[in-house]
Amino acid sequence: MALVFNLYARNRHVDYVVLNNAHQLDIYTGSHPADANATTTGELVVQITPIRTATSGEFIGSNGTQTWSGTATGTALMDGTFGYARLVEDDNRTYVIQGSVGTADLNDFVVNAGTCASGDVVNLTKLAFIYPEEY
Repeated sequence: MALVFNLYARNRHVDYVVLNNAHQLDIYTGSHPADANATTTGELVVQITPIRTATSGEFIGSNGTQTWSGTATGTALMDGTFGYARLVEDDNRTYVIQGSVGTADLNDFVVNAGTCASGDVVNLTKLAFIYPEEY
């Protein structure tokens, strides 16, 4: 039998992961690694930090889904096309969530552009992820 989590546990988990661990968003070029434990691939293009203390925005955990809408900004470190993003803990090394990045709402991390030139300002406007009921 698989583990099954009730809604309370799922909401608490998504709140904890983001509110206690989400320090910055690293955006990379290229294809994403197999999972968030694997070594990064591509080049680091943008760092958006700090996420949880952005000047505007609100984290809302409900129905096992964590959603944040607002604005957090970062400056492009180099020219590049965005491939994937990773949410990073305060230690700036530990990746807690990996997901898609782009301008469309279907992405896990929604930003204002899909490419950048060095020095461009990149805005994160939304992030969303679901904690599954069953493992």
